[in-house]
Amino acid sequence: MPCSSSCPLPATSRAVRARSDGRGRAAFGPVAAPGVLRVSDPRFANQQVELQLVPQTGVELLLPAGASVLGVVLLPDGTPATATVVTLRDPAGRLRPGQRAVATDASGAFRFDGLDETRDYVLFATANRAGHTWSAKLSRVTPGAAAVQLELRDEDPVLQPGRDR
Repeated sequence: MPCSSSCPLPATSRAVRARSDGRGRAAFGPVAAPGVLRVSDPRFANQQVELQLVPQTGVELLLPAGASVLGVVLLPDGTPATATVVTLRDPAGRLRPGQRAVATDASGAFRFDGLDETRDYVLFATANRAGHTWSAKLSRVTPGAAAVQLELRDEDPVLQPGRDR
């Protein structure tokens, strides 16, 4: 007997992945219910939808943009640190994916979108300059706040001539 709008299905545990096209549409193929539809896209806020029945006409979701963390990475002399890897982590483990990374542009700028403005995140910046590791860290960054600034420091020790390592 066909279902009019939704059909209950037996409970199963299965992951189905889909990627959206340029218009934001995703085809998941067969989906079992009841279950949870989780949307993880670093451009938008994570979303979770409980499905008790599988809708026969599809599921329409409007993904909120979420908040952003933006900033700049500089060298100690104030020049932009171009092509530096900046990593954002969620210490609470609620962000999907839990770690995101971008490279700074020519002005040392970076941006992370799709974040929950009620949570704090950790930022790391790392670069290899002249054979040395340079890094910076901010332990508490709140999305939606003012732009942040990370200043890279040389993490490799400078060895003095004649001294033991």
